[in-house]
Amino acid sequence: MEQFFYNGLFYLINGLEASVTKNPKNSVSGDVFIPSYISYNGRKYSVTSIGNNAFEECLNISSVTIPNSVRSIGDKSFYCCMGLMSIKIPDGVKSIGQNSFMGCRRLVSIMIADSIEKIGEGAFSCCWSLSSIKLPNSLTSIESSVFYDCSSLKTVSIPNSVKYIGDLAFSCCPNLKVVKCDAVNPPALGGMVFPMNVPLMVVSNVNAYQSSEYASYFDLISPSWVLAGYEFS
Repeated sequence: MEQFFYNGLFYLINGLEASVTKNPKNSVSGDVFIPSYISYNGRKYSVTSIGNNAFEECLNISSVTIPNSVRSIGDKSFYCCMGLMSIKIPDGVKSIGQNSFMGCRRLVSIMIADSIEKIGEGAFSCCWSLSSIKLPNSLTSIESSVFYDCSSLKTVSIPNSVKYIGDLAFSCCPNLKVVKCDAVNPPALGGMVFPMNVPLMVVSNVNAYQSSEYASYFDLISPSWVLAGYEFS
C-alpha cells in the first residue's frame, strides 16, 4: 500500500480504494471535507474508509463531511477531537470502530444512518455535551461503554432490532431522564448498563420488562403513552 497527500489529507491506497490515514503532524483543523474520489498519478480511487487514528487528537477540527462512499470508520479515528461539535454518519457506513469519537467533549449532535450494523466499544464515551441519541434500526447490539460518561445525555432511544446491550453502555450518565426501548422482547443486558432509577418507556410487552432484570435499573417501566412528552432526536 502506498501513502500520499491530497488536498490537505493523507491517504493509503489499496487496489482502486483509498483510506484516510493519520497526518503525522496532527495539523488538520477547521472544516474537514472528505471526497468520494481522489486522483493520484492519473488514476481515480474511491474513498471507502477512515483509518484507525486518522484524526486522533486533532484538537481544532470543527466539522467533518463524510461521503456516502465510506463503509467503515476506524478505531480512535476522531479520538479526543475537542473542537468537533456535530457529526453525520451517512448511508453506506457499516461500522464505527472502538473509541472512535471518545473524548469529543464538545460533540452536541450525532446523526447515525440506518446502514450502521456495528458500533464499537466506547465509540462515543466521554462525549460530555451530547444530550440525546437515537440509534438506527440496523443495530443488533449496543457494545460495552458505547455512551459511558456522557454526562449531558438526557434521552436514549433503543430500536427494535437490538438484542443485547453490553457492560457499562450507558453507565455514568447522571442526567439521563428517560430511556425508550422499541424492542418487543427485552434485550439481554451486561453489567451496570444504565444508571439507577430512571423511567423506561416501552412500546409493548410491559410485563416482560417488569419481571426481568430491567426492574433493577428502572423505577418506572411504562408503555409509551404514559411517558409522553419526551423528545427523542
